[in-house]
Amino acid sequence: MNIVIGADYRGYKRKEELKAWLAEQGHVVEDLGCETAEENSFVPYAAAVAQRVAHDSNVLGIVICGSGAGVTIAANKVAGARAVLAQSPEVAEHGRRSDDMNILALSADFTSFASSRAIVRAFLETEFEPLERRVQRLEQIAALERGESAHS
Repeated sequence: MNIVIGADYRGYKRKEELKAWLAEQGHVVEDLGCETAEENSFVPYAAAVAQRVAHDSNVLGIVICGSGAGVTIAANKVAGARAVLAQSPEVAEHGRRSDDMNILALSADFTSFASSRAIVRAFLETEFEPLERRVQRLEQIAALERGESAHS
């Protein structure tokens, strides 16, 4: 699996841990920043991951900040990005299966490394199930991104 990962200074350590673990699992991981634990904004890193994922359906993304909320908000501003903050494997699995989530957001402050690994594993191992109602929801979201009505 091809994965792009990004984090702010609060997520830096978790990003580095996950990057090494993912590589051990045989995944190709591209780090889009940040490069140090010095204070910085999460916005550029979440946006870089989201832009990459939105333009390449063969790539999944992981974004990390202290709470996970900020990177989720920033990533979801990019058309085609579907980021979900998951604090359990069940949320990650549901987000992939039901909503074709393509970016996993994690909290460095409230999720341990062990829990993060379990959440990432669920995210990567679950496939989207394209039931008609789910595909319709994705089409409605795409309409919103184009500035159109979500009504079908």
